[in-house]
Amino acid sequence: RLQRPEPPDLRAGRAGCAHRARAVLASEREASRDDEGLGAEAHVRGADDPGGIGDQIGLHFREGIGAVQAPAPVDAIGEPDGRGGSHRGAQRQPRRAAAGGIAERGGVAVIEARVVDAHADVGAQRVLGAENEATLFTQSDLIGVLIYQAKYAEAEAMCRALIPLQTRVLGPMNADTLWIRRSLTRCLHRLDKDAEAETQARKLLPDLTKAYGAEDPDTLRCQADLIDFLEAQDKDKEAEALCRSLIPIETRVFGAEDKRTLRQRRTFARILHTLQKWAEAEKEYRAVLPLCERVLGAENKTTLWLRLMLAEITIMQHRQDDAEAQLKALLPVLARVYGAEDSTTLRCQAAHFAAVA
Repeated sequence: RLQRPEPPDLRAGRAGCAHRARAVLASEREASRDDEGLGAEAHVRGADDPGGIGDQIGLHFREGIGAVQAPAPVDAIGEPDGRGGSHRGAQRQPRRAAAGGIAERGGVAVIEARVVDAHADVGAQRVLGAENEATLFTQSDLIGVLIYQAKYAEAEAMCRALIPLQTRVLGPMNADTLWIRRSLTRCLHRLDKDAEAETQARKLLPDLTKAYGAEDPDTLRCQADLIDFLEAQDKDKEAEALCRSLIPIETRVFGAEDKRTLRQRRTFARILHTLQKWAEAEKEYRAVLPLCERVLGAENKTTLWLRLMLAEITIMQHRQDDAEAQLKALLPVLARVYGAEDSTTLRCQAAHFAAVA
């Protein structure tokens, strides 16, 4: 099968806490962005990106698309490789790494290296027309860049415009077409349009299953996305059911200590917590916490947040002595990692006071 793009996994950096009024679990969404060293969006214009590399990448892609769509002399029409063939295969992978891989890998040096490949490829695809494969591929790469820049509204508009073209020219089951459809669902999620994101994901899942198989990573990622969309709409019982069916598959496909599996288990624990299934939620927190300590690190923010959630759910079950011991050990670590006046540290202090009261 053709080489497929690696979709940007925005779940790690999602802003889901804006969706939910239940503050008891909201901050875990922000903490989860640290589990894989993700959160590339935070670096776009920060100290790690003094040159505004995200905007530079976007400018390069826009210039390239203009060149690709420019009117061409008759003798210049044709594929630049001289074979009249498609530019998929090995030539597609560096360009997808430049776009889709940006959000996953982060780091200006990596991005700059990938963009060299991508921009060189754009320069080679001149005067081919608006519906040429190379033009469409370049536009899909730009969507990846816009997502990296956290320009979700603009990326959404490009997805909506490009999907019909991709479907007509490349086919509905083409790898790029499927990737853009998933990118649309993620943009909708980031724009708080979770009902539409859910609808689009439900339509996409059968096509991913048909194209790649039920246990392919892309199919499993779309299922995980759907759980996020349901949870954001407070459809926790539906999300719980999907988690129960997805986690065993991810454990088998990715492994018990893979970060995707761990993220899904944290989501499951959080949903159980929200549904006030205290005992089962505590069991899941206790099961996933040592795995996160080993894989992510004992002082990773996601790991520390799990410890806080475990302590709070212990209080919910009226085991104050156990909770007080957990919080007493956790508080100085939070103060060191988060800061003494951070909201997470203050929340831990409040829980500690409740436990000893």
